[in-house]
Amino acid sequence: MRVRNLVAFAPGVVATAIAPATDSATCASLPRGSRQHRFGILGVTIALLVAAGVGLAIYALPVGNSGQQPHSVTTPRLFAPEPPYVGVACRYSNSTRCGRIGIAVWFAHRPSSVNALLDDKAVALRNLSQGGKVFTYVGYVRLPAAVLRIPSFWTGVPIRNFTLRVTAHLGTAVEQRTFRVQLHAGWG
Repeated sequence: MRVRNLVAFAPGVVATAIAPATDSATCASLPRGSRQHRFGILGVTIALLVAAGVGLAIYALPVGNSGQQPHSVTTPRLFAPEPPYVGVACRYSNSTRCGRIGIAVWFAHRPSSVNALLDDKAVALRNLSQGGKVFTYVGYVRLPAAVLRIPSFWTGVPIRNFTLRVTAHLGTAVEQRTFRVQLHAGWG
């Protein structure tokens, strides 16, 4: 079978023309720039474009859900852009003897409930907001000196970091975030 006859007389037969046109000996036998060579290249190009179009059409088909768009629920972002604040909340400034740590978290929307863990210790947070666009939740926890690992008189050096996990609920939506927070020497 000769490619030049197949391609020249039947350019619409793309599938048959692909296999012989890819053979290096057949392509070499056609004079470069000839009409048959151009039709061979055109046939292969059309075949590739058709294959790409079919692949794209198959990729774009919806999977499951009977061809309907998937149901999506948009929930508002609960957390405000400000990071949480964690500071020593003892009665005397720069004293850490009481082990009391204050935590403040800000929200863009008022959550129905908030749970927090400071280095795996549960913290009850309550709403202190008086209205406005940002909702402030504050809580306190006592950590033993062995967990704090800071001197009894502390000015913030050496720096001490904690992991704070906050879970906020708004209706059926739940948003969780984990923060790496720096302990500050003061609170309030």
